Amino acid sequence: MKKKAYSVLNVVSAIAITAVAVSVVAAGSKIIGKADNIADQWKAQTATQSSSQTSQPAYDCSGGTIDSTSASGYIVHLFTEVGTNFQFSCTSNKSVEYLVVGGGGGSDGIAWHGGGGGGGGRTGNINIASGSNYIIAVGDGGAAGSSGESSSITFNQTIIAQANGGYANIGSMGGDSGNGTSGGDTDGDGESGGGGAGCDGNGGNANGYTPGSGGAGILYSITGTMVEYCIGGSGATSGVTPQPSPANSGWGAQGGGASGGSGIVVIRYSST
Repeated sequence: MKKKAYSVLNVVSAIAITAVAVSVVAAGSKIIGKADNIADQWKAQTATQSSSQTSQPAYDCSGGTIDSTSASGYIVHLFTEVGTNFQFSCTSNKSVEYLVVGGGGGSDGIAWHGGGGGGGGRTGNINIASGSNYIIAVGDGGAAGSSGESSSITFNQTIIAQANGGYANIGSMGGDSGNGTSGGDTDGDGESGGGGAGCDGNGGNANGYTPGSGGAGILYSITGTMVEYCIGGSGATSGVTPQPSPANSGWGAQGGGASGGSGIVVIRYSST
């Protein structure tokens, strides 16, 4: 039986993935999005923020890469490097908004197998007291055949927010997501694999030689640009040569032997 998880930018190459409908959990609204090509989509989504991220002094808070221009009215701190001991602190009391995304699951090396599950995705708000030190962890994406790692925000050894890593596929079944949604399966003929679950939707089932689509992720604009995180990887059929998912996307790997995208932690607060 498949293991479930119920707790809580760098393109390598282009690969085609099946279009998916994406629902937004932020602000309680619904938006339809597409994921047709990993490279083109990620470039389009992250072009603004990647060109405007600069480390600058004299801000009330420190930690990560500081972006003061992309999100109008906000100072944004991006934690994009994989690791477990980064720090965020402020010299005055702050109400902050956060996004935490776990690493996406990898896929094994079998051509007709399932895609990796997307990492978990968590959003919310917390009040930061002056002088308090928060520890940030950013999970890596899973290598081929391995699950992704968790990302988190911790204070005084208490987890404030955690997004689990996505699971690797199990044979023809797509991997589950870090949010606990389920990967798709094959139709039993074995010609193609099911899609990995996204953090906001189950993976699609395969149908003959048509692999299952990756499950829906979340669209979120905390960086000032609407970006789609933690999509499930599509299943694979014979002849597919998958490439790794983009860094800091939390996307699950396309089936056939690839690594999932690493996670990310983003914190922002008002600039006024």
